[in-house]
Amino acid sequence: AYNVYKNLDPDKSIRYEIQQKEVFSNSDYIFAVGPKLSKKLCTLIYRDNEYDYKDIMIVPGLATPSIKLQYPYFSAITFGRLDPFIDNIKLASLAVSGFGTAYRKYPDIIGQEPMLTIYGLGEDNYDKFKGDFIKIAEEYAGRRVNVLPLKYSKDRNFLLNELSKHHVCLMLSLHEGFGLVGWEAISAEVPLILSKNSGIYELLEEQLGGAAIGCLTSIDILGSSSGKPFKEDDIENVAESLKIVKHNYVSKKRDAKTLKELLLYLGNYTWENTALNFAEKLNLDFSAEMAQQYYLANKPNFMMALAESAKVIAEVAQQRNEHFDELWNLIEKNKFKQHLILFGGVASRLCGDSAVKHYSKWLRTNPKSLLFICYESGSGLIARAQSLDEARLISDDSLPVNAQQRLLLKEENVRNIIKEFALELGDEFFNYRERIHLIPMKHALTFYTIILDDIIYYTPIVEKRSSLSISMKLDNKVTPFRKQIVESIYYHLQIIKQESEGTELILSINRLIAIINQIK
Repeated sequence: AYNVYKNLDPDKSIRYEIQQKEVFSNSDYIFAVGPKLSKKLCTLIYRDNEYDYKDIMIVPGLATPSIKLQYPYFSAITFGRLDPFIDNIKLASLAVSGFGTAYRKYPDIIGQEPMLTIYGLGEDNYDKFKGDFIKIAEEYAGRRVNVLPLKYSKDRNFLLNELSKHHVCLMLSLHEGFGLVGWEAISAEVPLILSKNSGIYELLEEQLGGAAIGCLTSIDILGSSSGKPFKEDDIENVAESLKIVKHNYVSKKRDAKTLKELLLYLGNYTWENTALNFAEKLNLDFSAEMAQQYYLANKPNFMMALAESAKVIAEVAQQRNEHFDELWNLIEKNKFKQHLILFGGVASRLCGDSAVKHYSKWLRTNPKSLLFICYESGSGLIARAQSLDEARLISDDSLPVNAQQRLLLKEENVRNIIKEFALELGDEFFNYRERIHLIPMKHALTFYTIILDDIIYYTPIVEKRSSLSISMKLDNKVTPFRKQIVESIYYHLQIIKQESEGTELILSINRLIAIINQIK
């Protein structure tokens, strides 16, 4: 897949491709990492439309580093096999040049004594190449720069822990089949500056859309085949990206955490799931039922144990649909009076005729109360549909078993709830309409929440059906766990606001943001 970028002789490039085709065609099983390499492999050995690239695609799991401390000064890192002889592809020299330029152009933002760490130089000519990188940095910075070019390390745990100490990771390859460097940065929850021409970017764009891409700082690397392997515009773009990450570090760090949550809870990119997919593709005797039992036995229990150990729940956790009954009971007893917020996962029970009767009673009883229904729509709905296991969607609620059709019908039910309110409230409807807010969300969520004044029900999406997921009622005491959830909702609302159009919708979002700010 790299041949076109390696400046190979055309005849030699063709011979390489013929050899690859022969090897792959004679294999019993073939696999490739990520969508970019999988598509390339399919075009190499299969006829048009004969094979779905996803059938041969494997995606690595996400790890969790043990060290969370960070350097006290702005620190960037790039790593991999950074042999200078393939620098025209990996572009470590671009990372160095961009870092030096950022330090020169934006010293007040980058700060004093920033550091760039480079892991991946080979043993041969190490001293020479180390000196070259230091000279490049000083050339572009116009001063001495703290650059640490280090040898390639095979100790993955060590490298992950070192990575987690840095403020930003750069993966700037002109072409990258997948990009384990970027994947490890996501694992470590380190803000990532990523080349768009990479398998990771393609995976995130296809699987999770704007919700994931918005958590990155992505660059279209232009490259050059003459002189330096990159253009001046590439250097400026890298420097600008570093400035943006440093200037907005709190939100960029939050983005990095959100991206990992999206991949773990919506994409299920764990090593356990990678092993399961690999076993299934090899036709090993490992049934889906066995996998589901493992899933149920581990994921929800882990979340419950985590919450209970942190003392953040008020009662024993239970399935989310059981908390719906508690919601109706609290409305009946008028235990909350200010706001009712449904943030994602608007199940049928939350938008049907019976639900509207409960909401109407609550609105009538509390003249200043506000109802917000935030529901998945557009690309967010499609991403959620892709995560559903249709084998478990045996319809007992008149909804289709087809995941996308099912969620489209749910979305329609949510939108029709205004008509249901009009029928229920009759002539009074227009007195209540401005207190009922529908907010579509075009990006995927990793959790759903129901907020009743200061009561929060939190549901991580670790099940294939959210109504069957373990839901936790959070203690109203201020805890880091509760604070993180509320801040994540605030962050999502800011993205929704940027993507939304229409004065009325923007006003609804602003009102909800104000409420979430109060809860924070």
